[in-house]
Amino acid sequence: MDKLGLNTAELCYQSYDFAAAISGKFSGAQKELSDIVGRKIPYIPCQAHRCNTVIEHSCNSSTLVCAMFDTIQELYVFFTSSTKKFQPLKDQVGEVEKSLMLRNLSKTRWSARAESVQAAWTSFEAIVAVLEHIGGNPDIDMMNQTKASGLKKKMLDLDFNASIMFMKNIMYKSKHLVEKLQEVDLNVLDAAVLVEATMKVLD
Repeated sequence: MDKLGLNTAELCYQSYDFAAAISGKFSGAQKELSDIVGRKIPYIPCQAHRCNTVIEHSCNSSTLVCAMFDTIQELYVFFTSSTKKFQPLKDQVGEVEKSLMLRNLSKTRWSARAESVQAAWTSFEAIVAVLEHIGGNPDIDMMNQTKASGLKKKMLDLDFNASIMFMKNIMYKSKHLVEKLQEVDLNVLDAAVLVEATMKVLD
């Protein structure tokens, strides 16, 4: 702050994520900053990180949603493990309008998983077609044929379809909110309106 020429006398609040090293009230950055300035600086949890945490715990509370994410990750790992499997998928997906290629699930930024869900949704038929081809291709080893057939069965399962249809909208709404909350020029009033509007949409 000194290097940037910021006046600590005008410091009103501080906001970070939930990591203990940052938010800890006894030895975290919020405590250190108050000590350095010589007065109590109120700490407000970062709303973008809070939204991400809400999404994570909400998804983890549903076995159906967890199973859906597991299947999407399995699909990504299966196809990206070799060019022999990835290239046919790339070619097939390329023929679908507005389709997206499968993406790895983010381990920390749950809101970023919206793109993974959207990719599996928009490219659904293409993915199933390639899995069916691999599952019945005698030129491919039996282990990959069996894995492809198993993944195809998971994708055609009613629970997977219901979960992905439900979550694709929720994930993108929450992703939009998190991105807006991270904008540099966002003010507190607009942030409150955004959070309330998103809650109404998801209610």
